[in-house]
This record gives sequence, C-alpha cells and structure tokens, in this order.
Amino acid sequence: MNKDLFNMVIIMNRELETSNLIKQYINIINTVLSKQKHMPVLQGVVLLLENAFSMKDINIDVVDEADHFITFFATRFANGQFSPAHPGIAEPDIQLKVKQSYLQEVTEHAEEYIKYPLKLDLDWLMGQIEINKDH
Repeated sequence: MNKDLFNMVIIMNRELETSNLIKQYINIINTVLSKQKHMPVLQGVVLLLENAFSMKDINIDVVDEADHFITFFATRFANGQFSPAHPGIAEPDIQLKVKQSYLQEVTEHAEEYIKYPLKLDLDWLMGQIEINKDH
C-alpha cells in the first residue's frame, strides 16, 4: 500500500471512530436530559440550552489534546434534546468545540454518567452560550 493511501485509510478510520463517539455522546446526553429532567440543575441547563441553541444549526468540532481539528458534526437542540449527529454544515449558526478524549471518556463510562449526570463536564457546551448568545 502506498503512503498516501495508507494515510487516507488512517484518516477515514479516525473519522469513523470519532463519528461513533459523537453519536454515542449525544445519545448519552439525551438520555440524561430525559431520565434526570427532574433535577433542578438539569432543568436550568435545558433552559439555558433552549434559550441559546433552540432550532439553530450547531457544528461541533472534535479536536485532539493539542487542539488540532479532527472532524466536525452538526446537530440541533429542540424540545430538550439534541438531534442525531450528522456531517457538519458549511455555515452553522453556532460553532462548538470538544476534545475527542472527553467523548471517549463519557462513552466508555456511559452508565456512570447517566446515573450521576452531575459528573458530566458541560463547560465545553455551556461556556459557548456566552460567546454565541449575541449571534
């Protein structure tokens, strides 16, 4: 196999792995938001998300530990849930960024995060609200 083809296969495998991670992560977040919606903290989170992101196109950049771009996905937030992730779009209303290692951590310990949702680090998401609320 030539070097260019080999590199292309590695990139495709990494993007597929990341695609699965973001899809699983969104499923976990949606499960938490629906199963634990009685928690006052999560009620506040949903309210903030609704106010900042409702019915807007959201791109999520996935980066490595050095903040290098890996790939991106799109979603929307409506009725207290994120839509399933799909390939990113060219001109989203909102651009977010999350580390791949964080997605890996949450998906590997999904049951723990669903049972104890306050363990979720939503700073990557909630911190963007202040930045994006003027757009």
